[in-house]
Amino acid sequence: MTKTLIGLDYTGTACVKITKGSFDPATTSDAEISKFYYSSKWAADCKVNAIQTGATGTTPRGYYPSASSWTWWSSGNGDGGYQDIYKKSYFPGLIYDLPLYDRKRVDANGFYTHMRMLEMFFGTNDRTQVWKLGDEGTYLMGWAAANATYSFSGYFAATIKPTESSIWLSGTDKLVVWQLPGDETAIQNGTPQSAVSGQPQIIISSSDLRVSKPGFDVNTATGSQLAFSSTQIPAKVIAAADVAVPKGTSYFDCGMALPTDTIIECHFYASGQPIYFPCHPNDGPFGATFRANGNTVEFSNPNGACRARVIVFAEAPASATSGANNVLRQFDQNGQQVVQFLRPGAGASPGFGDIVIDSRWPALQIVKEGYLSITTGNQANTISYDASGMFTFIKWCTVHGSGKVEGGSLSINTTKFVRTPRLGKYRTYNDSWGSPTFTGDTSYVQYTDTGATFYTFRGNPLYVAYYNQSGGGVRTETVNDPAVIIGLRYHVFGVAIP
Repeated sequence: MTKTLIGLDYTGTACVKITKGSFDPATTSDAEISKFYYSSKWAADCKVNAIQTGATGTTPRGYYPSASSWTWWSSGNGDGGYQDIYKKSYFPGLIYDLPLYDRKRVDANGFYTHMRMLEMFFGTNDRTQVWKLGDEGTYLMGWAAANATYSFSGYFAATIKPTESSIWLSGTDKLVVWQLPGDETAIQNGTPQSAVSGQPQIIISSSDLRVSKPGFDVNTATGSQLAFSSTQIPAKVIAAADVAVPKGTSYFDCGMALPTDTIIECHFYASGQPIYFPCHPNDGPFGATFRANGNTVEFSNPNGACRARVIVFAEAPASATSGANNVLRQFDQNGQQVVQFLRPGAGASPGFGDIVIDSRWPALQIVKEGYLSITTGNQANTISYDASGMFTFIKWCTVHGSGKVEGGSLSINTTKFVRTPRLGKYRTYNDSWGSPTFTGDTSYVQYTDTGATFYTFRGNPLYVAYYNQSGGGVRTETVNDPAVIIGLRYHVFGVAIP
């Protein structure tokens, strides 16, 4: 059961609030965050700017020595790797130059493949053993600053600018861009403002849906000044759980049909052990692939039994409909009254892409956010917060300073970039196997509902390998991170538990 308020709360502020159970949205304190499914008074709120699935680029990926401007580009190289480079201008309405984002690997059968620990070997006689998270191609750079420069030394040497008319994603991969910073930039309009007496905050009509944050007039508010609108849509959760994942095939029932383009967040940790993200720091293959399948999240686990933290978002752009449905919709479902705020122009059977707010689905809350400076060495940074009564999970980007990243014949000089978390270990054989060492690009977190500890290993190699030389002797190859981690921008999210 939930309750919905459209009007004045106990502070006299005009707002939209949804509370769970018997809690009164008009009188429940704003500080009791676990009791709210949604509140338009949240200043630091969480929205998704864009979800891109599949290849929409009009030309193949390649090298283009051109003076024209670019938005996104990916180039192949002789190793079968690539560079993925993103730029703000491709994403309309994106506030941040370096945002929080996810690049999710999805295979031809719809399985997310990027959250497993994989095993690989390097060097002569496979004398280096490496375990890496599945989305960690050596040449996956991330989101680069706009002033990055590029040079190519293949068949011809040139200073280049990549050109693409739109984003290109291999196969069915998903790119999720959050309306949140991925570096030390503050959340825009993330500090609560005092309500202005008599100021309009809510517009609900057949052609318009807008609700502003306190302190901003809904008639003039734009972007992050809006709590929500038909284009500024909060991230909504239709299922969140900590589930057992046995070896083989298993299922988690979400209670409703999931569109194939639904976004699933999932990470794995060892049963009976602390919770880790992005994966349990295992010495060996670990974790599973997963996909939306009917009403369920289907797991395919080739490794040992483990546990998964799963969140399924009501984010599926392709499911938008058209028609003349009421913007404010109410109906009864199994004895429960449901209130929906819909995109104007939605059809009679709205899809996930039409639903702005739904009283059944808690919106994602930011419990804590911040920036950690990272120095050389094995570091552990601990933060505290209170997410009691909530399902928590954490996302971040690592921040990297100036440096040159090379992939095949392509060199990228950048002043700054951010990328999604990497996790890896390696060990070498020299008479006997050495102890596993975390790679220098690794960052992972151990977390609970009351605090988290982030671990980094700046300065460690990415790996060390031994190669026999034709004239005798052994050559040692040490591969380092060309642009080390200088910071970590984290967001602790919470979902109110029914």
